[in-house]
Amino acid sequence: MDFEAVSDKHIHDLERTIGELIALMRKAKLQDETLTVTLRELQQKLEKTRHDRFDSKNTEFHTY
Repeated sequence: MDFEAVSDKHIHDLERTIGELIALMRKAKLQDETLTVTLRELQQKLEKTRHDRFDSKNTEFHTY
């Protein structure tokens, strides 16, 4: 998935919302392992994109 055209705010909102959805599914005992794995992978891709963007804009920080 290409997140190049997605704004930083939308990436952050998506990442947070996916985390909330995973937590809600766990509380409701809706444990579809395939869906949870896919959501976690998407959340990790969003997190990496956010980190990479931060690193490219803030060269004084190598990683956080």
